[in-house]
Amino acid sequence: MKADRLAAGQTGQQLVVATTHLWWDPTTPELKLVQAALLCRATKTVLAKWGLPTGPDAPLVLCGDFNSQPRGSAVHGGPEGAYVLLTTGHVPPDHPDHPATPKPPILWAREGRPPLSPQTPTLTSAGLRLVSAYEQVGGEELPCTTITGTFSGTLDYIFTTGAEGVEVVDTLQLPLPEHMPVGMPCAKGPWPSDHFAMCALVRVRGGAAAPVAERPS
Repeated sequence: MKADRLAAGQTGQQLVVATTHLWWDPTTPELKLVQAALLCRATKTVLAKWGLPTGPDAPLVLCGDFNSQPRGSAVHGGPEGAYVLLTTGHVPPDHPDHPATPKPPILWAREGRPPLSPQTPTLTSAGLRLVSAYEQVGGEELPCTTITGTFSGTLDYIFTTGAEGVEVVDTLQLPLPEHMPVGMPCAKGPWPSDHFAMCALVRVRGGAAAPVAERPS
């Protein structure tokens, strides 16, 4: 994780913008879930270190490539655990992506896997309450944020603490799959990366709106 503290020149109002890149492999969602939980702990520590609120009113934007889908998990078909933790605040041991849950066989794995950590309790977001910028504005997550030769899905997000902390005013419209030439990955043509650039106009509670972008790598 990389985090920076920004301050408005006239008012001194502060905003923390953090970015991350979680593990990629869709067959090991339990690892990404643990990473997401550790990420939330680290983010809360950074906020506290800078003397800023760590609850619902935290002046926080957390963005990056989370490699976690809001739907269509390769293992169980539903939302992946890291996404669930970041948007709901917790993932219980009976969730299929939790380290305490055995992983079923999938298409390219011959056998299921035993629990990574059978005694691990419910994983939490350390009290952070996060909402997706694009879901706030559009009512649902984007259909995709990356298109490759073999995969199309939503892996990238701009999370904020919502109306109590950092409210999303607007977002940059991304190309939809139907607007892409058939079979063309988004790393070709007019797009310089295999992930689309994302941008949100945000307003810190009590302050003016400011743009935040999640640039593709």
